[in-house]
Amino acid sequence: TITDPSGVLVFIHGTASSSATFFDTMKALPPTMKCVAIDLPTFGISGHIDIDIYPTNEKLCTGYADAIGHTLHKLEIIDQTILVAHSLGGFLSIYVADRFPIKKLVLLNPAGILPTLGVWGYYWGVIFKTGLPTVAFHFPMVSPELLIYVGRWWWLGWSHICNYSNIKTEFWLSFYANKNNEGHRIVQRLITLRPFYSFWNTPAITTLMDVYKKVPTSICFGVSDTVCPSHIGSFLRQLTQDKIIIHNIQNANHNPCVNIASMVEFVVSISSDTYTKTPKSWRKISCRKLKKHIHLGYSYHSLQKTQDSIQNVYDYIIMHNNSEN
Repeated sequence: TITDPSGVLVFIHGTASSSATFFDTMKALPPTMKCVAIDLPTFGISGHIDIDIYPTNEKLCTGYADAIGHTLHKLEIIDQTILVAHSLGGFLSIYVADRFPIKKLVLLNPAGILPTLGVWGYYWGVIFKTGLPTVAFHFPMVSPELLIYVGRWWWLGWSHICNYSNIKTEFWLSFYANKNNEGHRIVQRLITLRPFYSFWNTPAITTLMDVYKKVPTSICFGVSDTVCPSHIGSFLRQLTQDKIIIHNIQNANHNPCVNIASMVEFVVSISSDTYTKTPKSWRKISCRKLKKHIHLGYSYHSLQKTQDSIQNVYDYIIMHNNSEN
């Protein structure tokens, strides 16, 4: 049992990942801050579950949200929890905040808020649907030992090819080679891929619009992210009239933890309520006529067409949100 009036940071990882994603960030945080990092079921070293028991994607999302929420209940920290969740973990954590009375919600490059992926979304969709890099270790005609050898060379170079002392590298290699690690199958269900376009088929925008009204919500983006682009934050800032705190980390891609110093500064300021809002810089919303079905937010293999599709998603949601108000 952990008791801390300032809150307990609970880190949730994304796809093709594990709790180890946040180890460096946790080490860099002030020693007085309490932290918990969770491996989602079928990820990392957590137990394996059959995700096919969930007949719909909505039930899959709530099933994972319940797994997180009940873990927080078991630790007796549910009302102290500052949920810090990345990518797929951020998407699932929106459902956690909707179902459990957590203290704060902090999303890091969250996936699936809108159906459209980033400008390279179509190509990321191909990678996600194939389940790389995890499934590469499970091909019948491929030697996992050979891939591990190549992985050591890729991360460490020839001079350290036989060096097993790099704990982090060895952990990730064993993680990908673990046959029980099938977390990629979640994203495979949530992303629809067609020959010329892809999209996130279970967007969480409506759930997020309910969540931020009852749980203080902050979203952090890596400026160079091409999977979940930072201009989503500018749009959400406008849509919620600054009720959702938006923060951008420079020199960071889809994983904002690559800039540890900025990441730590942001998390500490959010947990202590000392965050200073940055000036508004949202994209200009046009009022041009929407094309039929373009609001579905496809990510095309054409970068310009994808960018236009993203803008049309914004137009559609802003238009309908204003009409409802």
